[in-house]
Amino acid sequence: MGCSLRSFLRAWIRRIHRRIVATSSTPSARPHEAVPLLDQRVTRLSPAQQLPDEILLEIMGHLIPVTAPRRSSISSSSPERAAAAVTQTLIRHQVFLLRACRTCRSWYSAGCEVLYRSPLLANPHSMELFERTLMQSPSLARFVKAIYAPIRVEGTAADLFGWVVGRRSLSAQREDLSTMLSNCASLRALTIRHSVRSGIVSRVPVKEVLRSNRRLSGQLESLSLHGSTHETPSAPQYCVLPTLSDMLLPHLQVLCLRGIYVLPSLHLPLLPQLHTMHLVGNHYFGHGPYFLAESLPALRSLEVVKQNRFPDPTFGLREVFDEACLLQLENIRVMQDERCMLITRSIPCDGRVRRLVLGKISSRDHTDLVCWRLPDALETLHLVLRQDGTSHRSIADLEDTLDAVCRCLELNDEAKKLRELVVVAQLDDICGAPTDRAPFKAVLDDLQSLCCRRGIAFRIDPPSSDDLDDDSPNAC
Repeated sequence: MGCSLRSFLRAWIRRIHRRIVATSSTPSARPHEAVPLLDQRVTRLSPAQQLPDEILLEIMGHLIPVTAPRRSSISSSSPERAAAAVTQTLIRHQVFLLRACRTCRSWYSAGCEVLYRSPLLANPHSMELFERTLMQSPSLARFVKAIYAPIRVEGTAADLFGWVVGRRSLSAQREDLSTMLSNCASLRALTIRHSVRSGIVSRVPVKEVLRSNRRLSGQLESLSLHGSTHETPSAPQYCVLPTLSDMLLPHLQVLCLRGIYVLPSLHLPLLPQLHTMHLVGNHYFGHGPYFLAESLPALRSLEVVKQNRFPDPTFGLREVFDEACLLQLENIRVMQDERCMLITRSIPCDGRVRRLVLGKISSRDHTDLVCWRLPDALETLHLVLRQDGTSHRSIADLEDTLDAVCRCLELNDEAKKLRELVVVAQLDDICGAPTDRAPFKAVLDDLQSLCCRRGIAFRIDPPSSDDLDDDSPNAC
């Protein structure tokens, strides 16, 4: 019994030893033995893991939208909920991109660059959390190119006792923003949304933020300053813009002012590279001009959207910009619900304007449109027509507006460079009787014949999301 047990253990140990030797031997040392199956396996990557980082970055970039949804997808009865819905939509896309980053290591390395490229911070608490993330992981700060930062002003009492309910004071929010921006060495675009409660007038802290970070002032290319006009359109709360004449922004290219009190004391610094300006729903006081060519020598594109409030009904672009500044503009887009032609009739005829978009034009603009002299250098003209009311009224307004456009072209023989005329209108809504449609068809035929004789490409396009929703929170 003892001998059989010893022989069994000896044989069992010998077999284990042979297996260890076989698995530890290399094919070159023991060529006569078979290579274990484990050594013959080849690691195979999935197609998603084999994509180069450049293609992964392109794919990840499409997971975050760059524009807001159309108005039809958001309830227009509550602008406050509409603004919140747009913000929540963008946040959901960021959450989806975050989940995609957790798929695998290759997606994580490529997705982080897109996820942190332009973070949307919905409230001051999220800004505080984002600042904490950059402090804990400084390597992520190199991906940040643009920041949308909110600052909420609740009043003096909220600043003193807001810590009881977890609300940060205005000074604490400014410190968070300054600290966060100081960690982002690659930042190029900054949007400050200054949310003000009803009955409070506050000053946009852009001066304090830029002064605390001289490096940011020297590299910033896009600056957007937002008030609270979109959240409460019935009682908009504008923000005061401080004097920036002593600031240095040598590389700023795009400036957006939205919901801002524009005062005669506003003096912009010299912005040698600023080529685009957006004016969205601002409130102007006193007498202009507010923007001078000596501060904006490179300004070429101007966009005036939403209902800007002017101190006088006769105010036009000539009262907002000086004549030298208007002469150097090449692209102008004006989207106003009222007084569109009154605002744009002051565009100089001997300027450089090559592309012009006007809206929303109705039958009330008939006389101004007929008597309007087109700029001599104009090449492309887009006219966005206003359509509301009943079908019969829409047909009559559209017919009247097209007739004004036709007469305007007949009186502007000197506009030799005009090569494209686009009328933006929703023709599908026109469903009147044949007797109502006949005059409209005749006017349309006359306009098409005139454009054909003048060598002008004419077409009618349906309204796009920008034409329908000039009140979008993402206007700039």
